[in-house]
Formats: sequence, C-alpha cells, structure tokens
Amino acid sequence: MQIFIERLQRLSAHRPEDPFLSDHESTWTYRMVNEATLRLSTHISRLTDPQRPCIISGPPIVAAISTLACLRLGKPFIVVSPDVPNQLLNYYIKDSGADILARPGDNSVKGDWPSAPDKGLTQVELISIPLPLSTWVTCAPSHEVACLIYTSGSTGTPKAVVCTYAAMEFSAKAIQNELRYGEKDVVFTSLPLNFDYGLYQLFLSLMAGSHIYFATAAESGFGLAGSLERTSATIIPMVPHSVEKLAKLVTRGLAPHSVRLITTTGAALDGDTRRALERHWGDRVDLRVMYGLTECKRVAIMPPRESYANLEASGRALPGTDISIRSTTDASELREGVQGEIYVTGPHLMAGYHNQPELTQNKYIMVDGKRWLRTGDLGRLDSGGYLYCDGRNESYFKHKGFRVSASEIIANAKTLGSITSALVIPPKDGFPLTLCYEGNADEGALYNYLAGRLEPHSVPESIRKFTRLPLNNNGKLDPKAAKEQIDHG
Repeated sequence: MQIFIERLQRLSAHRPEDPFLSDHESTWTYRMVNEATLRLSTHISRLTDPQRPCIISGPPIVAAISTLACLRLGKPFIVVSPDVPNQLLNYYIKDSGADILARPGDNSVKGDWPSAPDKGLTQVELISIPLPLSTWVTCAPSHEVACLIYTSGSTGTPKAVVCTYAAMEFSAKAIQNELRYGEKDVVFTSLPLNFDYGLYQLFLSLMAGSHIYFATAAESGFGLAGSLERTSATIIPMVPHSVEKLAKLVTRGLAPHSVRLITTTGAALDGDTRRALERHWGDRVDLRVMYGLTECKRVAIMPPRESYANLEASGRALPGTDISIRSTTDASELREGVQGEIYVTGPHLMAGYHNQPELTQNKYIMVDGKRWLRTGDLGRLDSGGYLYCDGRNESYFKHKGFRVSASEIIANAKTLGSITSALVIPPKDGFPLTLCYEGNADEGALYNYLAGRLEPHSVPESIRKFTRLPLNNNGKLDPKAAKEQIDHG
C-alpha cells in the first residue's frame, strides 16, 4: 500500500518532529514512526515469506507501527485484539496461514525503537509459526492482498474479509475527500485497530497528516471531559452506542472544547441523539453519520450538517460507487422508497472471504455485468439518493409466527426517555424474546410501555435491566454476551 508509506516518508521528511501517534504514556513523531517501521520491517523480512500474513497483537501504538511495517514489505497483516483468547488466536493462525506473530515481548528486535519515549515500547517479539511448504492461496492474488480482517460469522466462527490494496486505497481517498481530516486535527479514538473503523483512522490521519490520540476506555468514558480538554481533540470517531452516551453527557453540560467533528457508523443513529447533539453542540460540531461494512469499507456518508437536518438517513453513496435496493426474493431492483436488501458496487469492494469460496460467491455476485456486494442489510433510497438503513436481515426474526424487528423494539423502548442503550436477544431453543437495557426505567413499567406501543407478537417476553450492557471487541453491543450473562445468573 505505497500511498500510505509514501505519505509517511513525506511527513517524516517535512514535519519530522510533529506528533503522529500518542496515548496516555507516550507520543511518537512522524520521524520516529518512520524509522521504527523501517527497522521492524527489516527484521520481519528476514524471518518470513512476504506473501504470508503477519498476525499483529498489542496496544494501539505497537499495532499501528507493526501494521505500517507490514505495508512497507507488501506483506499481508491481520490485527487482532491484544486480549484475544489463546483458543481464538490459534484459530486465526490456523485459518489465515500466517507465518509470524508480532507482539510486545522480551525477545527479538530489542532496542530497535529509535528514541523510544516509553520503555514499554522498546521491544517487539517476532514469533515464527511453523507451516507446511504449500503455497499460501486466498481469493485474490497474494501480491494484491493488503490485509485480512476477521468479522463475526453467522455460525459463530469468525470469517476473514480479504482486503486488497486497490480497494483500501480507493476507500481511504474517498472517505478523506468527504470528511476532510486536516494536518491540525487531533483524532481522539478508542476504536480498536482490529475493527476496520479503527484501522482506517490510521490511514485517514496519514492522508491528512493528522495526530492520533489512542484513548483508553476510562479516557473515553467517565474521563471524557478532561481528556478532550487535555488532548485538544478535534475529531471523535464513535460507534452509535458511544454517541448515545455522549449525547447524555452533552445534555448535562459537557463542553466540546476543540471538537469540530464526530463521525459514527455501525448502526443507524436515532433522531433523539442527533437532536441532542445539535441542540447543545451543533453550532460548533458537525455530525457525519455513515454506513458501511468491512466487505466494502464505506458505502455512504452524510454531507456536512445534513445529519442534523435529515434525522433518519445514513448518507449518500461515495463518488465512483453505486447503491441499489433489490428484492430479497428475486434480486430485482426496487423503486424509490421501497424497502429491500442493500446492494453495493464500486472499486471499494473487497476480494471476498478467505477459505470460504461458497460464501464469497453468495455475497459477491454479478448483476448486469457488474460485481455487486449483497450486504444483508435492509434499507431504502429516496429521490435524492439518501440511504435509509432499516437493520440487518438477521435483525428480523420469527416470533409466534410473525416477522419481528429487533430495531423496532429498541426504537420504541428508547422513546420512553429513560433508556440509554438497549439490545434484543431473539427467541431460540426455549430462550424467550428478551429486551436488555441500561437506564432508570423499571422493568415492569417498560414492559407496560412497550405493550401499549407494539403488536402483541413484538412485545418482549422478558425484560432485563443491566448496569452496563456488554460490548464486543469493536465496542458494539453484544447480544450473545448478554444472553450468556443471563444464563449464568
């Protein structure tokens, strides 16, 4: 991915002492990061096959530098959570065909971080992984593969999206052209780099010459007010769940300080949250609601200030790409305003899924001579090209013989006003249709409220109040983990 490495080298030459990567312990300048990636890439090249992936695990700055080192080599990389369980890490190794693991450690590459500002980052351990002699094969030529990004699978087993250099470069340029990160910006992010939304903060910041601050959970949670002031943050990328919590703080008087832009993607952002942000921060802070998925990175972005004006839309297609709404039964194209499955085409489409040819053929299909991605999400388009996301096909389920929408249940629950976050666990194998929530509402009162607003078949059979709803590694609400907590009392 030469565009990012070229950009890093240029920034290192022209702005060598400007900060690039920071956390609560250290700051790395463009020069330091450039030198560190060069030295680390030299060590990696001596130990590995350049065509096989490198698995990267560690805190954000270590992961970011290791990622850029792999990009220097043209070696595919896979970023995993630093807290990944051993069983899952072993699955990633076996499934991906990786031949090396890069992580903080006490062996190898000692002392090669130039002028390291933090002793904890002076060492990276490179662990070679024994492999068969067979050639590494995936759904794209190996020299075109930039990285594999693992996402949740419907079977419970993660699947790897094969991301090509061309698609990732196109996506980064297109997103930057819309969001306009600048060289004076400080990007305040708690998004993990194994989440594509978090990974692209690294790429967008390189495109713009921005400064990234990797925030801890505490800094982006209870300590947010002090963190925004201390870091002079100007851009905050957030998942919708976090934006909802931010809106609550904003209504209680949280000041924006230097913040000028909030971006969000991952699910539709409700109108109440948008109105709260506009009412208190709207004169100084723009909100850019977006829609996308790993298989094509970004699909749509709301234009400037439009997220406050159009409270339901998730954006318009990126220039050079197209969105089509098609029937879930015969894939015929539907007219404006009619709900169907969202299809996407353009240079941002990734290659497919690693080691899953049938899934690749099912999700990436040819229609009228074009390659389209079937997103599995339901939505509509209006006459102005704005996309309205109505949830995933999987967010609909059968209950008592009727088709029920989890999004509809959650949206109605939030209208009570004292519900800050909510998720739905669909009924299965004797487990009842369950609504889990955070907020001040009483469980019985919430049940009666929903019973007065929903069809009888959509009313949850069980309602559970949580002090804090569980999140997955990407910071999204995790219904599976909530169910496990209920099962275990």
